[in-house]
Amino acid sequence: MQVALATLALALAPAFAQAEAPPSPSDQSATATNATELSELLRRELKTSQYTPVRLVAITLESGCGPKGCSVDAERLSVQTEPQGQLLNNSKGKERRVLQLVEHRPAAGQPLPELDWRPSDAWRVFVGQRRWGSCLEFSHSGLGKSGRLQRWSTVVLVPFHRNQQPGPTAHRFSGYWSGCDMLMADIKSGILVLPILEPVAAAQESDVALQLVHYRCGLASGCAGRPSPLRVTSNPDTGALNFQQPVP
Repeated sequence: MQVALATLALALAPAFAQAEAPPSPSDQSATATNATELSELLRRELKTSQYTPVRLVAITLESGCGPKGCSVDAERLSVQTEPQGQLLNNSKGKERRVLQLVEHRPAAGQPLPELDWRPSDAWRVFVGQRRWGSCLEFSHSGLGKSGRLQRWSTVVLVPFHRNQQPGPTAHRFSGYWSGCDMLMADIKSGILVLPILEPVAAAQESDVALQLVHYRCGLASGCAGRPSPLRVTSNPDTGALNFQQPVP
């Protein structure tokens, strides 16, 4: 596995980064069998002189209910779970306001799964010594909590303003085994890079086709994705992922 993953690191290079050398044709595939292996693989392919891992610091989640409903507080953010799901600025001394949630859908346009608005984890995101923002992880409601659909999860990024307060916009990404631990940062610009595995076809009984997309997110510029040419398939029974270079 170590050799295969190291070799694939060159093949996985995103469109905005130049690989030093192409892999040999016989070593143009690798497999990730769980979320940890996938995270290590995707971060390794970006760990160059240009990109560095972000620093994540866990945020304690505090749940409670009041006259206006129930919510989960995550430091400077509050996730309202009832009567309707929404994300709010929870900074001290600031008016609680709803953040605009921008959904980054797959290229095929499929709607994102319905959220379970109770976050499973939340993190402070640092690039170097500077606070970039927050990252929250969510599962999905209904069928999304069981079986094969449990492999899909949502990441929400909230960029902070220069005054270290949440900005007006949050960005949602839903992908296969996605998580905040996949985040990398462009050292020079401070832009975050989040690799997401998105569906490119409706689920079938055979292997499900996936698309690896690298999203670049700036503090003020929003997020934009660039697809990788890699062919990615998933075994619907085991969840294992196979990465292959496209046939010339």
